Amino acid sequence: MGTTAPEVMATVRSIAPERLILVRSIWANPDSLNDILAAGLNNNGEGLLIPVPQDWLASDRLTEQVRSLNQTINLGRETVRQSGSSCDLWLSNLPNFGNHPQQNLIVQLFDIGCILLANLCRHLAQFSLL
Repeated sequence: MGTTAPEVMATVRSIAPERLILVRSIWANPDSLNDILAAGLNNNGEGLLIPVPQDWLASDRLTEQVRSLNQTINLGRETVRQSGSSCDLWLSNLPNFGNHPQQNLIVQLFDIGCILLANLCRHLAQFSLL
């Protein structure tokens, strides 16, 4: 997407909150970088792909320039993350009876719905012809 206008970036982000956006043409107005970051990053401080300005590629100071840009972007990302919404982690109030040796497998099978399949197979086994 080619824009230097943060309000345009905010509109695109609101339409496609889960999408990765390639930000082109922001170097026409490099002073708007922080505003573009604030408008375009999602609440996790992600979602923008920002290319290095092409004129930097011929520079003798490419490494320093990219490091500086990286620091600027990371500061913008952290600002967005801190101002974004968050929620508390829900923890079960069930007692913990120790870890079962296959606990991770059991949880993964439950998450993908295989525990229901295992119950069905167990019930079907009662009626097996074998």
